[in-house]
Amino acid sequence: MDSDGVANGFDTLVSGDFRSPLRYEFWPALAASRKVLVVLHGRGDTLEGFHWLPQALGLDAFNVLFVEAPDPYGPGFSWYELPPKQGPGIVRSRAWLFDLLDRLQSEFGLVSRDLFLFGFSQGCLVSLDVGLRYPKLLGGIVGVSGYVFFESEYPQAFSKVATQQRFWVSHGYEDEMLSFETTQASIELLRSQGIRIDWSPLHKGHTVDPAEEIPLIRAFFERQLTAN
Repeated sequence: MDSDGVANGFDTLVSGDFRSPLRYEFWPALAASRKVLVVLHGRGDTLEGFHWLPQALGLDAFNVLFVEAPDPYGPGFSWYELPPKQGPGIVRSRAWLFDLLDRLQSEFGLVSRDLFLFGFSQGCLVSLDVGLRYPKLLGGIVGVSGYVFFESEYPQAFSKVATQQRFWVSHGYEDEMLSFETTQASIELLRSQGIRIDWSPLHKGHTVDPAEEIPLIRAFFERQLTAN
């Protein structure tokens, strides 16, 4: 990897030589950069479902790594099983994403603060789970329209850097799939335990709102890019 951006080493991500049980697709940054945004989709979607995100964010400093969940579900894939069987799949997906983050550092010369997470729905839950437990400080974590699992394990299960991680989380008052009140209570609990979360309740359903939400996400990532 060149000192000013992503270069030859990341060709392995495009060719498929990068060893991972997860399917992925890599889009290089429009500007020379070592920053990587890892994008995790929701249940029943595919990695192609968020191909619109880089253009919507308009952050040229981000290389983007779209990652596809492992389990077939409807027309797409899922990160874990439906309630009440979420636990084992979350633990497995966490382990694979830990490995992915580790390999991005060890094989491509990145540092942990070069790595950012964005997750929607199931991808939100997994992003929050990873962010609370990953042992190194990441650049920033965005979770949209998801919830927190394994609440009873916190704060004991927090990593040593969990209270230093920076999170931005949103949820819709009108979310027809996941309870707004449940997510809000979880966020309040985490904040009471010292987790730094920017919480953005919005008037929307189970979706990403391009008009109101994307500018807020962009602003969070801009702050974190500057900080890291």
